[in-house]
Amino acid sequence: MTGLVLSELLKLRTIRAPLGLALAVIVVSGLAVAATVGADALESSSRELDIADAAEVSSILAMILGILLVTNEYRHGTITPTFLVAPARERVLTAKLIAAGIAGVLIGCLAALVAFAIAIPWLATDGDSLGGGDTQVAVLRLVGSFALAALIGVAVGTLIHSQIGAIVAAFAWFLVVEPLVWGLGELVDWSLRPYLPGSALDALVSTDDELLSAPSGLLLSLAYVGVLFAAGTLLTLRRDAD
Repeated sequence: MTGLVLSELLKLRTIRAPLGLALAVIVVSGLAVAATVGADALESSSRELDIADAAEVSSILAMILGILLVTNEYRHGTITPTFLVAPARERVLTAKLIAAGIAGVLIGCLAALVAFAIAIPWLATDGDSLGGGDTQVAVLRLVGSFALAALIGVAVGTLIHSQIGAIVAAFAWFLVVEPLVWGLGELVDWSLRPYLPGSALDALVSTDDELLSAPSGLLLSLAYVGVLFAAGTLLTLRRDAD
């Protein structure tokens, strides 16, 4: 398994997409944090989490990286030799899941570095500072959200092998479907929002009282990853490599 994981990490190093996504994370997270701090939108009791919450907006890019890790092989026709080298397809997919988690952690660390590198000096100019312990917790939660987003991306990629289809489905779900479900839930006086995938991820860094606690959001996110990945693995085992 270690060899398969290293192989998947090597694949990430040999394509341009991870670098482009990493640069996009720097830009998006940086702009989001700058806008939040500049607008004085930090709550005095949870400023560190507010900063992490702002940076977390770019976690969807980690999800795209997870999708690409699977769908690139189908797009370029390399999935067949990959499965020939390692006939146990579930092991290959598991290796991709682990590699995506590692990549998600690295991108999350990058987002955290950018976020707090902007926020700390900015606040210091006003004679303000962030708490060391609270900052560490916020960083860990932010990095965790990126790792989970990457895992969800792999799970989606195992279900939808079309690269464009998987990316469109991910954006459509998080940007269109989830908000619609929120609205429908409110119409029947039943709040579904805390239990949806996007909200479960947001719960790791958000201070929104309407969302689940961070531990509950983590467990629910892992459950989504498990269900989607298991379903995708079963479909992959039954399909011909194409």
